[in-house]
Amino acid sequence: MFSETLNLLRQSKAVIFDLDGTLINSLDVWSRVDATLIGSLTGRVPPSHELHAFQQQSIARHKSLPNPYTGYCADLGLAFGIDLPGEMIHRKRYEISRQLLTSEVRLRDGAAELLHGLKALGKRIALATTTRRANVDIYSDKNMNIRAQVLFRDVFESMLAMEDVERKKPDPEVYEKTLQVLGLNADECVVIEDSLEGVRAARAAGIPVVAVVEKWSASDSEQIGQLALTVCPDLHAVLQLFAG
Repeated sequence: MFSETLNLLRQSKAVIFDLDGTLINSLDVWSRVDATLIGSLTGRVPPSHELHAFQQQSIARHKSLPNPYTGYCADLGLAFGIDLPGEMIHRKRYEISRQLLTSEVRLRDGAAELLHGLKALGKRIALATTTRRANVDIYSDKNMNIRAQVLFRDVFESMLAMEDVERKKPDPEVYEKTLQVLGLNADECVVIEDSLEGVRAARAAGIPVVAVVEKWSASDSEQIGQLALTVCPDLHAVLQLFAG
């Protein structure tokens, strides 16, 4: 079975990446954004792990909204006694996030080596995320921590973001559209993901998945393992699979 997985990876024509948690350490930063936001409005700073769980549940509940994060910010207001409408809380959150995404987000260890290594192996590389286009632009053009190691616009043939789809992961839309852009079939590609929602989205699009361990997805590790071709402890191990 393992040899079949290796053959599939080595024969693939393209590798499609998720972004948050997979290539960049951004999930901690978003919890810090929310902690900073709540602290600035209430004087109280809740634990970041509690905020992450609260965010995931709220976003899932509001996923049918045009902007689920407005609903999430309204939930924050209710939970922490902030007497402001969700839209206003969201604007404040946006302002705080621009600074932290520019200065604090970094690549995961091994991400630059993986991207450059796959290019050297002749793989086509694409990005399929349902984070905002504005965030992708910050990581591509303004975040010097990332740009010092890899230039996204040079390595990614395609970069689809939230504005390119109507439905977020675990819906397969972003992966299906990426296949269309690349002009490839699902069995000619491999997806690299870290979350259960992302793995489900890729599998629903018919694309095999290599999962990489990420701490925020630890509670879903069993389900991820059942759906993925294999689970790698880090991005260095992913490159080893492709390179042999």
